[in-house]
Amino acid sequence: IPYPALMAFDSPTREMCSKRRLISNTPTAALTTLNDEAYAEFAKGLARRMKNELETATIREKLTFGYRVTTSQRPDEATLNELEATYQTAEKYYQNHPEQLKGMAATADGGAYTIVASLLLNLDASLTK
Repeated sequence: IPYPALMAFDSPTREMCSKRRLISNTPTAALTTLNDEAYAEFAKGLARRMKNELETATIREKLTFGYRVTTSQRPDEATLNELEATYQTAEKYYQNHPEQLKGMAATADGGAYTIVASLLLNLDASLTK
């Protein structure tokens, strides 16, 4: 029995070998990446990498790193600006609502990186690279 999340991405069954997969995006796949516990864990892991692997880097450098990890590309300036705005909004929100961090992160910036990581993992460029 295949993992349910893989079925949302039209993965082939394991009864026969498949040398090629068709690229498809479905609404179910988008809901899976936003709601499945595994993807929440993936987002937390990516957030930790962005926050901790580049300790002395700027926020923009950390966001660029996250984008490159998930898409294998460099973000353009507009994309990077959107990611930074999302990060700033989320960080401000979690500073004012620390109770919302429960189970996600210990600090407001950790929560903001987790939100951005979830966003990055749900990009078409990440899902179909």
